[in-house]
Amino acid sequence: SRNVIIQCLARTPKLYSELIMKKNTLTEKSFSKSLCSALEAAKLNRDKKKALTEFQKAVIDVDHDFSRNKQHDAFEFLVMTLATADQELQYNLENDKCVLKLHSPAYMELIHCKREKETKTSIIKELFQFITLNQMKYGCRENNKVHFQGATSLSLSVSSPARTKLVECLDDHFRAWPIENLICDQCRKSTQTSQFLMTLPNILIIHLDKTGSASERYYPIRQG
Repeated sequence: SRNVIIQCLARTPKLYSELIMKKNTLTEKSFSKSLCSALEAAKLNRDKKKALTEFQKAVIDVDHDFSRNKQHDAFEFLVMTLATADQELQYNLENDKCVLKLHSPAYMELIHCKREKETKTSIIKELFQFITLNQMKYGCRENNKVHFQGATSLSLSVSSPARTKLVECLDDHFRAWPIENLICDQCRKSTQTSQFLMTLPNILIIHLDKTGSASERYYPIRQG
């Protein structure tokens, strides 16, 4: 699964070109430097073994749970890779005004929602970050709880072989879900939680999670 993620990232044009351009300016033995080498090896099909070995060491330095012979999840690996690269590749907006033209609208919306003064960005945010609105509706009450959050990937659960179309997975993910044991005192209705996409990124990463008892048997995801 790691090799598939590396191959996909290596074929993300703007990400690849940006990282390769900055490769010589990155700190030796940093995570981003190792990631650059791994992407370059995957794209050019050379020195693969050496580059992937160095990247494996960098991954373990960040999180020992990704060491060999340990169970790990592809989605967690992707999130960790993007988050770590984002931290290392950040640069100041104040020192480079031209980056404002490239600044993701989703990231600007997140800054507005958090009401924070943000002065840094990265190629990871510009390409992948989007904003979700998580809402909790308490029965008939008007004071619903709303929470904005930035993310770089969307994980969809595939719960049954009968529901294997992508559009149905999206419908399941974004529909309102009841929260057990949380009842409104006035109308006695269940509290519901739901999620909305407030903004879309330039590239939307969707992870199809087929774990769980209903998906022990592997089956394809159909288009539509």
